[in-house]
Amino acid sequence: MGVKISTFQLNMLGAMIFILLFVSYGINSFTVNVLAQKQLSEFEIELSDINVQLSELATELNEWQTLSNSYKEQIQLFMQQKEEMKEELEVQNQDIEKKKQKLLEKQKLIEELKQKIESFEFQAIKIQNQRTLTQFFSRYPSVPSGEKTIFLTFDDGPMHITLEVLEILKEHEVTATFFIVGNLAENRPDIVRKTYNEGHAVLAHTYTHDYRIYTSFDTFYEDLHKVQQVIHNILGKVPPPIFRFAGGAGNHVSRQYGGRDFMPRLTQDVKEKGYYYIEWNVSARDTSVPRPDKDLMTQIVLEGCYNKDYVVALFHDINSNTALVKALPLIITELKERGYVFRTFRDITQAELNKMQRLGIANTSVQ
Repeated sequence: MGVKISTFQLNMLGAMIFILLFVSYGINSFTVNVLAQKQLSEFEIELSDINVQLSELATELNEWQTLSNSYKEQIQLFMQQKEEMKEELEVQNQDIEKKKQKLLEKQKLIEELKQKIESFEFQAIKIQNQRTLTQFFSRYPSVPSGEKTIFLTFDDGPMHITLEVLEILKEHEVTATFFIVGNLAENRPDIVRKTYNEGHAVLAHTYTHDYRIYTSFDTFYEDLHKVQQVIHNILGKVPPPIFRFAGGAGNHVSRQYGGRDFMPRLTQDVKEKGYYYIEWNVSARDTSVPRPDKDLMTQIVLEGCYNKDYVVALFHDINSNTALVKALPLIITELKERGYVFRTFRDITQAELNKMQRLGIANTSVQ
């Protein structure tokens, strides 16, 4: 038999089911609401933190904005100062250009004045040399008679050996010319005075005999004027503008200081200023290594004079040249027998200097 459920029972069952569903829904809704409230609370806390951070960022942004505005003001100030400085620099540059132009004009004027001064100095030296030579030649207007003439010349003294040379010349009654070194003369002025007082010529060679004098015209003339002044100071007389180059006019040592063309240019300048530089056409070769002994030196000089009627002989009165005082008496004796007249540059004449130039002994051209 089947179970019969009444309408009342069905209605009660439906009501219970409804109640159960309602209760279940209420419980779930409450749970959801609680969870939602918790999440909302957490969101509010996070939002509060974000707001705090946003507030801090806003503060920092304001600070940066303030700093940025300050930098902008400084940049504007710097730009303004830059423009002002630029204008000042332009004005200063204009002033500098004007001053530079004036300086160039003054430098040009100085150069012109310098050239004029150099020209005046050149002319003054030339005139002085001409005047000195005129006075010098006026004392000895004529050339001594004699078919053969020799000028004995001694370089690089004074030294102790110079005194021995002077004694030999005195014994043989001949005179000679001494081209002296200035710093040595300052140490032995007594020898210089003795040389001059015994009738010999005392002329300039060099003050130092340092070949660096050939570095420039200025260094050369400084050296030359210095040795001339030494002679003037010792003898109380202005020496004539006659000298001998250290190493001779054709020396090659000068090239390492003034260049290959230095001596050709210098010799030309010297001649234009009215100087005479003296070379030689016979040399004792007494500075060669090894030095010649008495016999060889005598032979060298006498053979060098052979077939020459006009001789300028070169010797060196330096202490190491011991053969000189042994050979010199023999040389003088033989030259006298050959008929030579002994002359010096102390009483040389214009005619004799002219002859030396023709023979390439004085003011010879240098290539």
